[in-house]
Amino acid sequence: MLVEEFAAINPGFAMNEHHITRETAHKLARRTLFSFILTFVLSQIFVFLIMSDEMPNLYFFLRGTHVHHLNYGIFLMAAVCGYSVFRRPTGRAAEVTALLYGVATSLAGKKDIRMMALNDPDLEPLWVNISEI
Repeated sequence: MLVEEFAAINPGFAMNEHHITRETAHKLARRTLFSFILTFVLSQIFVFLIMSDEMPNLYFFLRGTHVHHLNYGIFLMAAVCGYSVFRRPTGRAAEVTALLYGVATSLAGKKDIRMMALNDPDLEPLWVNISEI
C-alpha cells in the first residue's frame, strides 16, 4: 500500500508530519553553538582548577582507569542522534536535543580543537604520532 493511499484511509495520518522552518533551524543551530561553547569553556576551567588543586578531582575512574570526556561525548552523541532520528523531536524537545547535541560535540571534540585550532604544544607530540599512523 502506498503512503498516499494509507493517508487517504487514515485521515489522522499526516504526510509531512515533521515540518521545520528556516527560522526554527537557525534557532536550533544557535542553541547548539551556545551549548558547545559553554561546555568547552566550562570544561577547560574545570580541568585548570583540578590540575592546580583548587578543586577536588572530579574525574571518573573505572577500575583504576580514567574514563575520558571523549567517551562521555561519544555516548551522549549516539543517544541524542538516535533520539533525533527515531523520535524526530519538535518544539521544546527539539530545543533540549539541540542543547544536548552541542554538549556532546564539545565533549567529543575538545581535544581535537585544542590540538588543531589552539596549537597546544602539550598535545603536539600526540598529534604528530597520530598523523604518522
